[in-house]
Amino acid sequence: MLSSIMIGILVLIVLILAACTSGISPRRFEFERGSRGIVPCPAMVDRGYSASDTESIYWYFLPKGRSEPPGGIITYFRGVTTNQGNEERYDIQNTSLVITNVTKSTEGTYSYTFIPWGEASEDGSVEVEERVSCKSKRPKVSLYIDDQLSWEGKDSSNTVEVPSDIADLKLTCSVEHAKPAVNISWFVWFPILNRWEEIQAKPRVQPASCETECFFVTGTFNSDVTLKASLERNNLILKCVANNSILEDIEVTILKTQHVCVTANPQEVTDCANSGLNEPTTPMPNLTYGTGTLTYLVIATSLLMNIVLVVLPLFWRHRFLKRLDKNPRHHEEPKMDNLLVLRVDIK
Repeated sequence: MLSSIMIGILVLIVLILAACTSGISPRRFEFERGSRGIVPCPAMVDRGYSASDTESIYWYFLPKGRSEPPGGIITYFRGVTTNQGNEERYDIQNTSLVITNVTKSTEGTYSYTFIPWGEASEDGSVEVEERVSCKSKRPKVSLYIDDQLSWEGKDSSNTVEVPSDIADLKLTCSVEHAKPAVNISWFVWFPILNRWEEIQAKPRVQPASCETECFFVTGTFNSDVTLKASLERNNLILKCVANNSILEDIEVTILKTQHVCVTANPQEVTDCANSGLNEPTTPMPNLTYGTGTLTYLVIATSLLMNIVLVVLPLFWRHRFLKRLDKNPRHHEEPKMDNLLVLRVDIK
């Protein structure tokens, strides 16, 4: 009886493992536009099969956004590959499907029927999407004063000096020609708290436009987010972060100076009347992390330190005197001023 139960449990475990490792669940692959995409057969990968274990495999394709039955594109049967009218687009390499040139038209669902030698067939599917990465390593930051473009930079760390009479400026962080769209955001550095705080601002995403050499632009997106910074203190440290991409962060330190023009390290802007670009129309939140919040923090910290420095010694002195009053030996010993009086009387 016990052995029958154990056998039943083992059979159940085997069935569960077989269901978990079967290739029927869709999988998702992303390939760079213009690249060569290799799509392995999940049923073969899950079970550790090789080309020698495969009698045949049939691949079908349904373009993204369409609902009709998928059409056959290529077949592998006993070592022979047969392309069904898509010689320039598809190939088979060691039973894996090869997309020779990934474009928007190759996005969709690729289903398959896998037949190993002497075993039952397995069906499954995978999702394929194209990706377009930004050509630059970091986002671009643009600084506007009085609605005029005064500085742009893409270096990882930038120090920008602005005239001391400038009270407000606008900073835009932007990423161009990416698919999917990059989600970017601004952070401000709080020295007292020793941490970055995210600034609540909604990015703007728009389809990219192109007139010439559009292969890597068509179907991509431009993202930007703009904030209004109030220069209530001498310096302001900001960071633009591209959240869902491999782009590096870019930091900008804004310094007040006596210069008439806007200057920057490593790039210097000498044209004070640069008309530049008009300011973006993205909703721009006010950055109020100036002396308002920081001054309150400094005052509160200073008061707390003063209270600690004054009250703590008084507390310990009180405890010390209280302990002396409770000590009998302290009451029995004559005090120094009494001894001095005694000496004077003797003389």
